[in-house]
Amino acid sequence: MSLFESCLRVGADNETSRRKCLKPACNLTPEAEAAALKGKQAASELLAVAVPSARGSCDVSAFRESRPTSLPPRRKTSLSTSFPMFGKVKKWLGIEGVKLELVLPELAFEAVGAVSGKIRFYSKHTQAVSSIRLVMIEKYSRGRGKERLVDEYLIGEAALDQRFEVPAEEVLEVDFTLPFELAKSRMDEFGSKNILTGSMAKLAKKLRNVDSEFRIEAEAKVEGTALNPFDRRTLKMVEA
Repeated sequence: MSLFESCLRVGADNETSRRKCLKPACNLTPEAEAAALKGKQAASELLAVAVPSARGSCDVSAFRESRPTSLPPRRKTSLSTSFPMFGKVKKWLGIEGVKLELVLPELAFEAVGAVSGKIRFYSKHTQAVSSIRLVMIEKYSRGRGKERLVDEYLIGEAALDQRFEVPAEEVLEVDFTLPFELAKSRMDEFGSKNILTGSMAKLAKKLRNVDSEFRIEAEAKVEGTALNPFDRRTLKMVEA
């Protein structure tokens, strides 16, 4: 036997042994093979229904029918209702408390020596006011540029110490009369002597760029709050 024939025989023996190893360990009857094939097909069909393909999508119509078409309306709640402590802090700071507004005439007359007006109160909640303080201030300016000087003088003051309540969501007005007295400078005293000196005083004020502004400030003391309501208004003074 030649060397080539020996190699072919060895290869054939190896292929025969490999095929023997690939044979099943047990032999099935034709009926068993047919039953196994049917079970395999049924399992494949069940898997195809349960698991969608990569390109397909699941049928969710059953889930859509049971899902509500609209959401229930949301309940509106405020922080004051949910957290009572927050409401107390707002009341203490006066955020939703008493609001104060001054109602004044446009002009005040030096010859009268008093200003009458109203204080208007409003609040979202019922609160008590223990006192009101009113002041009238003159802002006196003179000079030009960097040499300009500004001073403020208290020319009127009044206090209302009567306790009263501001009803919830209602406007309450309190009348007042504030007396005042203008602060006289040397130039004003000189001009008040007669008509001639008065004209000279007005000319001197114009040269020195003298100007006076008047305002009234009101502050109310509200029980249970740390920050008091406050308002200010300006008005013109008609000199005598």
